[in-house]
Amino acid sequence: MSVVIAFIGLLLVLVQKLVKLSDNENTIRIISLVSIFFVYYLVGFVEETYRKKSWYGPQFWPPEHYIKGPLMRDQGNNI
Repeated sequence: MSVVIAFIGLLLVLVQKLVKLSDNENTIRIISLVSIFFVYYLVGFVEETYRKKSWYGPQFWPPEHYIKGPLMRDQGNNI
């Protein structure tokens, strides 16, 4: 994973340095688009690997077994 994250950083630096590396505008565009695509794909790969290896899984909606409704329904240990 550290190699993948380092490669993402190198691709981002490459996108910034392309203007000095080449004078051809079409080459700069193609390499930039390919680099950004790989960054997007590799970040997704890192996130997916993290999701598989950890218990952390945030979602917008709470799980089905949670108590729903007004606050008075869920008093926890305050009763």
